[in-house]
Amino acid sequence: MCCCHEPPPVPPECPACLLACAPSDLSAGSGAAPVPGPCVGVPRAPSHLPQGPPTREARCSRSNRPTNESAADMRPRLFTVDLPGPGRLSTMARPRGGDWLEDGMGALRAAGVDVLVCGLTRAELDELGLALEAGAAADAGLRFVAVPVPDRAVPDLATVLPTLRNLAESLREGAHVVTHCRFGIGRASLLAAALLVLNGFDHDAVWNGLERARGLAVPDTPEQREWTMQLRAYART
Repeated sequence: MCCCHEPPPVPPECPACLLACAPSDLSAGSGAAPVPGPCVGVPRAPSHLPQGPPTREARCSRSNRPTNESAADMRPRLFTVDLPGPGRLSTMARPRGGDWLEDGMGALRAAGVDVLVCGLTRAELDELGLALEAGAAADAGLRFVAVPVPDRAVPDLATVLPTLRNLAESLREGAHVVTHCRFGIGRASLLAAALLVLNGFDHDAVWNGLERARGLAVPDTPEQREWTMQLRAYART
């Protein structure tokens, strides 16, 4: 066959010119010079490199995570308040979302956390890859409680009081309760303070203890601190 009129068939390993193929060896052994393949002149990709972009399944595969991540690496840092009694109260920044969420919840449970209180709004959960946080927490054996509060804002007292009273009771009974928002400063501290105020702790002592645990000034706004004073008065009515 004369190769001057039509090119030889593309070797099966040539990925349709997306990567360069080597000169065709179809004429090898015939004594004729090798016929260049259709991608001649384009640098050939090393055979050990991936052939094309990974699929979505490959990108999201749990097996593609770094293998040196331990349970301790996955656990968000807890800022635990010094309290008398059997219960423990901690605040934290939001957990890692998306493909890391399940392991993060498991690490919290392994650390002895019983109740996880989330102060994020639905829009924030979606933005941060935490839309499935409630289910992941339940699967890990955590009780998950959502108390959504807009950033730098305060919740409605009448709406949240029953939930906060229930959480305060869990704390008194010895549970390890963890509150979180986005950065673990404003709303996480606000919700933690609310539980302590409902359990009869002095208002100023509550905020001083939260600041010592967190290592910086909390909460985000004076209005959030004022809200806990209103909570005490409202709960007594």
